[in-house]
Amino acid sequence: MADFDALKEKVENKLVSVFENLTMPAEIKDAMYYSISIGGKRIRPVLLLMFASLNGAYSETALDFAAAIEMIHTYSLIHDDLPAMDNDDLRRGKPSNHKVFGEAMAILAGDGLLSLAVQIMAQRSIHDHEAILAMNDIIEGAGAFGMVSGQAMDIMTERAQAGYSIECIDKAKTGALIKAACLAGARFSSFSDEEIGFVSDFADNLGIAFQITDDILDVIGSTELLGKNTGSDEKNEKETYVTYYGLSGAQKKAEESIDKALYSLSLLNKNTDTIKQLTLDVLKRNH
Repeated sequence: MADFDALKEKVENKLVSVFENLTMPAEIKDAMYYSISIGGKRIRPVLLLMFASLNGAYSETALDFAAAIEMIHTYSLIHDDLPAMDNDDLRRGKPSNHKVFGEAMAILAGDGLLSLAVQIMAQRSIHDHEAILAMNDIIEGAGAFGMVSGQAMDIMTERAQAGYSIECIDKAKTGALIKAACLAGARFSSFSDEEIGFVSDFADNLGIAFQITDDILDVIGSTELLGKNTGSDEKNEKETYVTYYGLSGAQKKAEESIDKALYSLSLLNKNTDTIKQLTLDVLKRNH
């Protein structure tokens, strides 16, 4: 199974090829491609491809889905940065989309990325049962039952209109799309229902660890490495794993979540070495 860097390069090349073939007004195309092209860890698409490779080589369809899930993730970041949401002017070390193209075009760029991602997946899902299941996993993780609900709960909690727990918010806001990537990849590997259950448990715990690390880096990380402003959680008086557990407590909880994730991964009885390494690397993140 290919390593992280090789798979990331495949995703980057696929994203470039998608936009090379698009015919649309230049300004909206530029706004969409701007946020896709300014970097990113590409963890979600790489996870999809790693799981899609567990029963052999990943397919071209899986690569298209990997590109699609990165488009969906990028659309969510564009909208998160808007003044009506998190009001951030820096993303991946560059000005946020709305700072470059204006709020209206940024909204449309996010909408465009989401709809393009769904179109790509739908075209690949004709007469392909695994692709249909994978598309459902991704749309569910991105939509009203996943990422969108998580963002809504986050906003309502910040405005004291409700009191959702950080676990509930982050499982949907951050974890749902990570889980969708893993499940979609597992569909392409034709996993059994039992194996899908192991992947689901793995992804739930990986998502928790990923968000805890984000919370920690917002306190101790640097803007230069993260590519976004730090200290925003404290400025917005937002409850995080750090405010709830303290730095050392949050780190311990992240380690516990990684241990649980690795246990679920081991139950697959497959060569998951690269996925295991990616999982361990979450604890070492500095960006």
